[in-house]
Amino acid sequence: MTNLLISMEAVRKMFERYAKKDEDATTISKGELRAWLQAELPGYLQDAENEQEIQHRVDKLMQNLDEDRDGEMNFLEFIDFVNDLTLVRQPGPCQDAK
Repeated sequence: MTNLLISMEAVRKMFERYAKKDEDATTISKGELRAWLQAELPGYLQDAENEQEIQHRVDKLMQNLDEDRDGEMNFLEFIDFVNDLTLVRQPGPCQDAK
């Protein structure tokens, strides 16, 4: 398997691992998003001063990511987010594509 296919599979499996924490394994809820952020992007919530600020950040992020406004993040919305994170962290020609 190529590196690209391995990476694509890893992202899909990561989505499924967090999405299946509640009854719907096809979407990520706010609680699952928070668990994902704490485990995979700890710096995003780490400097929050209190529980209220943490929840506010999770709520705001979900609001921005939830394109179909169903209150959860589906796989396509998740991929868009991962793509945006990749572009932000990758200097060079990829940034010009946006």
